[in-house]
Amino acid sequence: MRIQEKGKYRLHPSKRENRYISYSRDDHTLFFSAVIASRLMRFRNDIPQTCIDKADKIIREVQQASGYFKNKYGGITYNFWKTHPVNQFPGDRFLSKSTNFHIPDDADDTALLLFINEASAETIDDFKKLLNENIPGKKRNIRNTLPALSKLKAYSTWIGNRMPPEFDFCVMANVLFVFSEYNIPFSKHDSASVKFMQECIEKDYIRTKPHRISPQYKSETACLYHFSFLVSKYPIQGLIEWQPKIKSRIKEKLQKEWLYPLEVIILEAALAYHGDFSEYEKNIPIPDGTFYFFYANMGSVAPNPFQAAISKSPLLNFGYICPSLEMLFRLEKEILHAKRVITNK
Repeated sequence: MRIQEKGKYRLHPSKRENRYISYSRDDHTLFFSAVIASRLMRFRNDIPQTCIDKADKIIREVQQASGYFKNKYGGITYNFWKTHPVNQFPGDRFLSKSTNFHIPDDADDTALLLFINEASAETIDDFKKLLNENIPGKKRNIRNTLPALSKLKAYSTWIGNRMPPEFDFCVMANVLFVFSEYNIPFSKHDSASVKFMQECIEKDYIRTKPHRISPQYKSETACLYHFSFLVSKYPIQGLIEWQPKIKSRIKEKLQKEWLYPLEVIILEAALAYHGDFSEYEKNIPIPDGTFYFFYANMGSVAPNPFQAAISKSPLLNFGYICPSLEMLFRLEKEILHAKRVITNK
């Protein structure tokens, strides 16, 4: 995993693109480096001894870089893009200069980076209080989710007053993982977030409407992966009961659906989290193109009632490519397979 240096901080290179409008820009978000470091931290004791030093170096570099992405006013939260100095939509003259498109700090980056930086229990508790302040209905109602889910008092992706509340299945999974790591008792808002994820599975929204229930990730594959990552370590009541359905759905996709190469890797890693190490013959042709694990969603900054249409439109979403992240998913699968072998011995 080659790391690119930008100024005084180091990160894993990524690129955002939209092939429908021939748009491509190098991006300097810390998000993908944070995903990589968080997984290395989870599996540090299972990484081959020869790779420990390299894994620790990656974790340290993300820790060092995180200060450049921390809340610009000195708070405990983190942003997707650089905050010291502010550099949103890097490489794009229009979007970077127009503050209308600037995004606030978010729960996804904050949860991952607090975990990576081994924040104190008090800091995690303060983070939870911030999320509680942004629960839909406290400052403004949520309008850009499915009507059946709009009454839930679950955690929003965005922190602060700049953007309206937004529910995201994958973001909630990351937040619940970090809270579980710190053994923080569940509150009514944790339970509401579990209820949101449960409803998305029970009503099959992760398959039929992934762009509505996970507007930043947009795919069923990403939802299946995040669920698997969470429940494989923390069998949360209300979610663990759905493990058989999720496992069956992953196997069905691997056996019967057209998949991009990266999707296959992600789904095989997700399946390994459930203790299934089966190998599948890929008889269905894999289409040309790229699978994006994460998106910059212009619908998040759009006024109601246009978020849903924009979130679905391929013209107004920027997919991200990060080669190091693909290597991470391969490593996850290999580590989980190795753990199975060691356990069997």
